[in-house]
Amino acid sequence: MAEDCGLKPTRFIHYCRQLANKTPMDILAEARLTKAKELLSDADSGRSITEIAFDCGFASSQYFSQKFRSEFGLSPREFKSALKAQ
Repeated sequence: MAEDCGLKPTRFIHYCRQLANKTPMDILAEARLTKAKELLSDADSGRSITEIAFDCGFASSQYFSQKFRSEFGLSPREFKSALKAQ
């Protein structure tokens, strides 16, 4: 990410912390989780939670579930079930 911005990694981290008070990896994880939440909300997709996790850049569905729960307070399965109940 730093290279794409034309910055050295240390400077890039500094700017991320200054602008968003987060590390670049925190920003990336947040973006991935937000995208996963959108994909889980799409009831017509028919994709599994594991497929969504991999599509959003997570290496395992277990790690994805752990991060999703810590970010949104529900597991991906619970989130998907809550949407169906509405």
